[in-house]
Amino acid sequence: MNDAFAKLGLGTIELAPQFKDVSYPKPTTGRVAHIDADFIAYQVSAETVDEMQGVKPRKSFEDMQSNAAAALEHLMRSAGATEYRAHITPSGSNKGGRNEQAIQQEYQGNRHGTDKARPEFLDAIRGYIGQELNGVIHLDQEADDGMAQANYNAMGPNGAWGSSNLSVIVSKDKDLRMVPGLHYDFDTETIITVGDPFGSIYIDDTKSTKTLKGWGTKFFWAQCLMGDTADHILGLPFMCGSIHTEYVPTAKYKKDLKDWIDAEPDNKRIPMLEKRLEEERSKLKKIGAVTAYDLLKNMQSNADCFNIVRNAFNGLAKEHDFRFAHWLTDEPVTPTQALLGDMQLLWMRRNKNPLDVVEWIKEWKT
Repeated sequence: MNDAFAKLGLGTIELAPQFKDVSYPKPTTGRVAHIDADFIAYQVSAETVDEMQGVKPRKSFEDMQSNAAAALEHLMRSAGATEYRAHITPSGSNKGGRNEQAIQQEYQGNRHGTDKARPEFLDAIRGYIGQELNGVIHLDQEADDGMAQANYNAMGPNGAWGSSNLSVIVSKDKDLRMVPGLHYDFDTETIITVGDPFGSIYIDDTKSTKTLKGWGTKFFWAQCLMGDTADHILGLPFMCGSIHTEYVPTAKYKKDLKDWIDAEPDNKRIPMLEKRLEEERSKLKKIGAVTAYDLLKNMQSNADCFNIVRNAFNGLAKEHDFRFAHWLTDEPVTPTQALLGDMQLLWMRRNKNPLDVVEWIKEWKT
């Protein structure tokens, strides 16, 4: 359970009274909180093993309904809003055609066989939120897309990014970090303004495992490298040797390269150094948070990021004979097709066009 919600007892029948002690920011009149209600539905419908087995009293459906309403109200007020929209992706949604756009791996294919772990009343709570609690049910796209579009639409055709204070995204889903505008940050319980659509990335080393975080489209490009395990998106399968030795060389490689550059023409160590350098260039490496950060940290534009990511995909095929293939048919695909497939899955759409990421690329490529 999320710590911020745990303090409020989310998921228990005592939820509502505990909101009395919470301090909220001054609301901005007309601000709408666009809330990830898929997350809320899971939280309030989840039951423990003891509850399911009768060791502890089970929550009633009415308890869950009350908790959902209280949680949405709490998040709206935490985001300084006076209204909210609860975005839902129902079971029957086509998710904007992402299943058909997947190339390297089946979109959300890691979720097969998880129905037994789904809360019993999950779909019923989703329906209740969607129909009774200012819900927006997305049948032709994902809730994430709907929340992204709310922030984009709030800017207006000529609005400066971050200038609108009337739409705020409230979601723990990291994919939405690429969207400009206002976001409620669950970690700091504050409002973040993403005023630069390109944004920035950084390494969070506050926990045992380092993670890459960021905002704006620079974070999107990092995801194209790392993939997304939650949605079963592969990203770059391996980093080719020429890329990692140029951008993230090991200390050993840098020393060997310096020794080779500094060596006199008759130095007998030259063949050995050249062999070691070539061996390092031939290695394949997995992409992690630190590697993705090192590759992109100095990039200053979407074009810069696109070029290095595309070169990394192409280099894997050209230098290492890596075979990219469609997950369903095993038919070979080009590195560019593999990359574009992942981009379409990761991109939070500005409108309902399934090819919106392609249109976005055209805007800054021309």
